[in-house]
Amino acid sequence: MVIETTVNIKISVRERLNNAARLTGLSHSALIRLLLRYIIKRHDNMIGHRKCIQYQEATRVRNWSKLHVMMQSRDYEIFLDLRKFCKRSVSFLVSSAIMLYLEDVVKEILGDSEREEGTDNYQFHHYILIRDMIDNVICWRIYWGYPKTLRL
Repeated sequence: MVIETTVNIKISVRERLNNAARLTGLSHSALIRLLLRYIIKRHDNMIGHRKCIQYQEATRVRNWSKLHVMMQSRDYEIFLDLRKFCKRSVSFLVSSAIMLYLEDVVKEILGDSEREEGTDNYQFHHYILIRDMIDNVICWRIYWGYPKTLRL
């Protein structure tokens, strides 16, 4: 199932995404899905504990751009997980990923860098959410990828 959503990013960040889309021939949504992989691989330094959701720094309304994004429901669910674990809005995550990882993604697409092992253009086919009950306590296990040994 495809989910359509909207993120708000600064115009300057949107211009970077526009340039990358022109260079690679990919849509904004496709680039954002690829950026999602970079966030997942490097999420450790973004995890937030016991704090409120952070939003992007407020600036004048005319400095912002709405970006419509389409993605598979599993990719959208991962964004929602990242929002929860990183304590950042989805728009802030997208903007951060553009600023931090877009150059790496473009280089990889254009073949200008060493490709990471296991890298491909398909996103997270194996998103698993398992509900367990332990002594009347609900426990959730979330898998971003398919573990070699999985006990259901």
